[in-house]
Amino acid sequence: MKNSVLYSESLCKRFKSNKIPHAAIIETSNLKNSQQGLNKMLQLLMCKLGKEEPCGNCEACVKISLGSHPDVKLIGLEEKSQSIKVESIRWMRQDAHILPSEQEYKFYVISPADALTPQAQNAFIKILEEPPRNVIFILICESLISLLDTVVSRCEIFRDHFGQNDNKDREAYVVAKKLSFASFNEDKLKILEIISKLPLERSYIKNVIDHLQKVFLEVIKEGGQSASSLVKKIDKLAYISDGLEVNTNINLALSNLMVVL
Repeated sequence: MKNSVLYSESLCKRFKSNKIPHAAIIETSNLKNSQQGLNKMLQLLMCKLGKEEPCGNCEACVKISLGSHPDVKLIGLEEKSQSIKVESIRWMRQDAHILPSEQEYKFYVISPADALTPQAQNAFIKILEEPPRNVIFILICESLISLLDTVVSRCEIFRDHFGQNDNKDREAYVVAKKLSFASFNEDKLKILEIISKLPLERSYIKNVIDHLQKVFLEVIKEGGQSASSLVKKIDKLAYISDGLEVNTNINLALSNLMVVL
C-alpha cells in the first residue's frame, strides 16, 4: 500500500504552485494513517521554521499535532454516533465565513466522509458551489461510492491504493461499511435496500459478511457500541458465512443477514 504521505506531498505541491483546490477528497484504505499524513501536510504549510520538513516544535506544528489549531477544524463522528449529521455541516457553513485566526487559510477536515448522511451531503453542496475565500475543505473517505456525485464533481480527488485487494473485494468492503452504518442507526429500510441489490453470488456475499465481522470487531475495540450485542452479531454472522461455504441457500443466507442486522 502506498504511504499516506504521498498524497499530502501532492497537495503541498499544489499549494506551493498556487494551484490551490478549494475542496479535495482523499480516498484511502487507512483512515488513521491518512489523518497522520494530512497533519504533516498542514504542519509543513503552516510551519514558520521548517523547509523540506516541518520543525515539529513551533507553535503552529504543536497546535496541529494536538488538534487545537484554530484554523483547522475537524468534522467527525460524535460520541456513540455512526453518522455525520446535517447539523454539523450547517455549523461548518456558518463558521466558514469567519476569517482565519492565525493563518492565510482555514481548513475543514471531514473524516470519515463516508459517514455523511445524504442530508448532510446536500447541505454541504451549497457551500461547495460558492466557497468562501481562504477556506479549504478536505474530505477523507474509504470510497467515493459513499459520496453523492454532486459532491465528488466539485472536489479534486487524491487516492491511496488498497494494496493487493481487487475491485470486488473493495466493493464488498464498502457494502459492509454501509450495512454497518445502517445497522448502528437501526435503519431497517436501508439495510433491506442494500441487501436487495446484492448479486446472488455465494463468494461475494460471504466476502461482504466477513468484512462486516471485521468492521464490528473494530467498533468493539474503539468502544463505540455495546460489545455484548456486537459479539452476538459477529457469532451469528460467522454462522451464516460458514453456511455459505457449504450448501446454504443464498436467499436464506440473505434473509438471515437481514435478521441479524
